[in-house]
Amino acid sequence: MALGLGILLLMGSAKAQDSLTLSGLVSRTLASNYQIQVSQIQSQQVGNLATRGQAGFFPQINANGSGAFSQNNTKLEFAGGLPDVERNGAINTSYGANIGLNYTVFNGFGRVYTYRSLVQQYQLSQLQAKLVAENLVFEAISRYVNFQQARLNAQIAEGNLEVSAERLNYTRESVATGAKTKLDLLSAELDFKNDSLLWLQSKVGAEKEGFALNVLMGEMPNTPVSLSTDMPIPVLESESVLVEKVSQNSSSVLLAQVSKELSQTQSNLAHSRQLPTLNLNANYGLLNSQNGAGIILSQSNLGFNTSATLVVPIFNGKQLSTAIKNSDLDMKIRSLEYEQAKLQAAQLIYEAFADQRILEAQITTLTQSVSVAVRALARAKEAYASGQIRFNDLRVAQVNVLQSESALVSARMNLLRLRYSVLRLSGDLLN
Repeated sequence: MALGLGILLLMGSAKAQDSLTLSGLVSRTLASNYQIQVSQIQSQQVGNLATRGQAGFFPQINANGSGAFSQNNTKLEFAGGLPDVERNGAINTSYGANIGLNYTVFNGFGRVYTYRSLVQQYQLSQLQAKLVAENLVFEAISRYVNFQQARLNAQIAEGNLEVSAERLNYTRESVATGAKTKLDLLSAELDFKNDSLLWLQSKVGAEKEGFALNVLMGEMPNTPVSLSTDMPIPVLESESVLVEKVSQNSSSVLLAQVSKELSQTQSNLAHSRQLPTLNLNANYGLLNSQNGAGIILSQSNLGFNTSATLVVPIFNGKQLSTAIKNSDLDMKIRSLEYEQAKLQAAQLIYEAFADQRILEAQITTLTQSVSVAVRALARAKEAYASGQIRFNDLRVAQVNVLQSESALVSARMNLLRLRYSVLRLSGDLLN
């Protein structure tokens, strides 16, 4: 709580009414980012395939038509004493139409595992789309924090620049009275120019973060945007609770889990190929043919035909057995990757809490350092004005304030980034 109050006091409470808050930035990123839209469409494509029809549960019904024409010089010789037939320009024609049905009655439960595989691939694509959204939302948050850090550094640099301008004016007056030397004036001018450049760099840094945020929201980089100065501070759960949560909700763990389940299904599908396959074919239609030379000059058929085919795999050069072995090995690999993903997710949580302890200690120390540096600068100004110290000593005190304040801002922003990264690991970032 003290950390949050310190950051809010440092940032200030004034903001424009139409400024974009962090939650608004996240909402616009999720709604308008092109990469997120592409990943969602790709997931829909995979979802369109996750149907029983694609898995082969339903029969195939086709309407077929055929036609043929030929004109030939034909000579026929028959056995059994039948007279020969010779025709010049004999015309043969045929046409037909039928409705046919093909259906796989049984294929070793292959359809069941194929359908399950399609569903799991859809789940995998949804997780991948979620991961894309998480990555881009986290980037938006990081850019927002970067903007706040650059803005605060610009404020610090502006205060530092005011000190340099004050010293420059004082030095000019002192040179005119002979109290300071030309070297003092040159040093003061050089410090003022360097501090001006530092202030400009901070302002440009904030401007560049604005460009990146616009692109994340699907806008032109130079679109005018006003960002709020508020920085919501995530409240983290306990270490043990988060370790348990990431083992169940982390995107990397969920991806590994679905990949493991998919490999199991692929293994079952490979094993199903060892069983027989029974296919049924049926059709109803008309076939008519005219023969310009021959004993049968015309033939017409109208009716129903059906057939069944049973295929029993016996041997195919060990291709099937090799495929089964490799699918079983792949299942073991995916299981190991799943366990490894859970360990790595837990490791990242433990490391995050360790880093948080370091950052909190840094913030405490740097807060004290800023207080000391500010007091030292005030005394250095008085001593410089009275001629007790030279400009180098005053500059050291001034730089100490600048460095300690910038380091404090950096530590606080790093702690914010860390907390949002923990939310991302736990699967709560999009919430």
